[in-house]
Amino acid sequence: MPPALRTLLSDYVHSDLAYRDITKLQPTYPDLKPAKDKFVFNDGTTKSLVRLSGTIPIIYRGSPYNIPIEIWIQEAHPYQAPICFVKPTPDMLVKSSRQVDGNGKIYLPYLHEWRYPQADLFTLVQVLCLSFGEECPVYKKSANMPPSYAGPRPGPASSYRPNPYPSAMPQPYGVRPPPTGPGMPRFQSMPSLPARPNFPGYPSGYPQPSYAGTGYPSQPPAPPPNTNPYQQSNYPSPNYPPGRPLLTQQPSSGLNPDAVRASLVSAVSEKLTRRLKQTIAQADSEIQSLNKCQKDLKKGGERLEQIITNMENDNEDIGRHMTNLKLKNVEVLKAVEDVKDKKDENDTDIDDAVQPTTPLYHQMLNLFAEENAIVDTNYYLGEALKKSLIDLDVYLKQIRTLSRRQFELIALILKARQRAGLRC
Repeated sequence: MPPALRTLLSDYVHSDLAYRDITKLQPTYPDLKPAKDKFVFNDGTTKSLVRLSGTIPIIYRGSPYNIPIEIWIQEAHPYQAPICFVKPTPDMLVKSSRQVDGNGKIYLPYLHEWRYPQADLFTLVQVLCLSFGEECPVYKKSANMPPSYAGPRPGPASSYRPNPYPSAMPQPYGVRPPPTGPGMPRFQSMPSLPARPNFPGYPSGYPQPSYAGTGYPSQPPAPPPNTNPYQQSNYPSPNYPPGRPLLTQQPSSGLNPDAVRASLVSAVSEKLTRRLKQTIAQADSEIQSLNKCQKDLKKGGERLEQIITNMENDNEDIGRHMTNLKLKNVEVLKAVEDVKDKKDENDTDIDDAVQPTTPLYHQMLNLFAEENAIVDTNYYLGEALKKSLIDLDVYLKQIRTLSRRQFELIALILKARQRAGLRC
C-alpha cells in the first residue's frame, strides 16, 4: 500500500473509513493500485477522485484470465457507491451485456443497492469476479477489423443506470503480459465468442438488474427466433465481428474455483460474524436501556405510592381540623349569643369583662390599672394648677404622695412579670 494513500484521501468526507476499505482490499487484490485523477460526470462537472486501476482474476469456461478494470472512489465513500469501468487494452473491445455498456461502465445490483456497512470494496470485487466469470466483458479484436472501428457505441441510458460515467474515457489500463521463459506453462487458445452474445442470467446468490427501473427479473426475456435480440432490449446493437474473450491468462496453478469459493465463504463468514456482533451489541445496549427505564419506572412508582400515602394522611388531618373548627365555631356562636343576652339585660359589670386565668395575672392587672390611674391623676392635677384651681403647696404635696405610690406599683409590676416568666 503506498504511503501516500492517506494523502490521496485527505479531502474525502470519511477518509478513515475509505482508507480502511481500500487497505482491506489490497492483500487479496494487490494489482489494484490507487491513484488520483480527474473524473468528468455526465453534466460536465469535473472532480478529482481516487481510482483503483488494475486487473482482477476470473475463471471463464474453466480457464483463468485477468480483466482490466477501474474503480472510482467517490467523495462520500463508503456511504456512496463507487463507479466501476472495464478498461480494455488497444487490442480488445468491450462486449456489451446486462452488466457492462458500450463505454465499459459496469452496472450491478450490488452497486445499485449499495449500503454501508453491509457493502464494501472487497465484496464488490468478488462479485465482479463471479459476474465476469459467467460472461466475459471484453473480447479480442479480429485481424481483419478496420483500424477506424472503435467498437460499439452506447445506446440511450436506461432508468436503471443512475450513476454518471466519464464523458471521455481515460487511456486504457495495460494488461500484464503472460509469463514466458523456461518452465512456464503454455497457455491455451482463447475461446471464441458468438457474434451476437446471448446474455445469460446472473449467478445464483446475486439479484439481477432491471432496466425498466423496477425489480430484478430472474432471467432476461428471450428474443423470438431469427430476430435480433438487441431490438428487444435497451442494449445498443454492436455491429462488430466475432472475437475472443480476454486475453491475458494466469498460470492454471495461480487461481482455481476452490480458492475463489473459499475466499467468498471466508468473506461471507466474516461479514455475517461482524453483523452478528453488531446486532448482539445493539441488542445488549437496548436491553441495558430498557433495564434502566424499568428501574426508573419502579422508583417513580414507589415515589408515587409515597405521595399518595402522604396525601391520604394529609386528608385525614384536614378532616380532623375541619371537625375542630366546626366545634369552635359553635362555641363562638354560643358566646356571641350570651353576650347579646347580657347586653339586653344591662347587667354587664365592667370589672367582670376581663377575667385573668391565675391570681398572679389578676394581681398584675390591678397593679397596672392603679398605676395608670395615678398617671391620669397627675395629669389632671397639673391642669388644675394651670387654671389656679389649687395652690402650689397642695399640688406638690399630692404629687409627692402619688409619685411614691406609683414607684411602688411599678416595682411590684416588674416583680410579678418576672415571676410569671414575662419579659420586663
